[in-house]
Amino acid sequence: MAKQMIKTLSMLMLLAVVALATTAVSAQTSGRVVANVPFSFIVGDKELPAGTYGVQPTTLGSGILRIAGTGNSKSTVRLSTSLHRNNRGSGKLVFHRYQDQYFLSEIWQTGESGGRQLMKSSREKAAQRDQLASNVGKQAYQVIEVMVVGQ
Repeated sequence: MAKQMIKTLSMLMLLAVVALATTAVSAQTSGRVVANVPFSFIVGDKELPAGTYGVQPTTLGSGILRIAGTGNSKSTVRLSTSLHRNNRGSGKLVFHRYQDQYFLSEIWQTGESGGRQLMKSSREKAAQRDQLASNVGKQAYQVIEVMVVGQ
């Protein structure tokens, strides 16, 4: 009887650990980030107006992100890769600015060390080439960060 009880408790403990681990992974990978972007910006080849946007994976653990306006019907999806930072900093959207064009580049959740980086579009690559050609020896783009306001 004691063996049966120990076996049952061991199984319950294992299930609890698996459930907690699954919840932690789910919270890290499925989190939605919301930010107020004060300028129009480009994702892939689609231009989105200034406004409040939510960014989240299309499915759990997916590298495809959906960027959708909360106050407008504008949305798009884009492929991304994983990023890592040494600290669990604040949530933010990172943009690359080439003259008057802003391209969404990175998404970071508040309190997480993992983030997502969007693949550069042909439009961004062309803007980068043009910027480098007109400013030889200077930085290709300026980094602009917009802080997250919700999740």
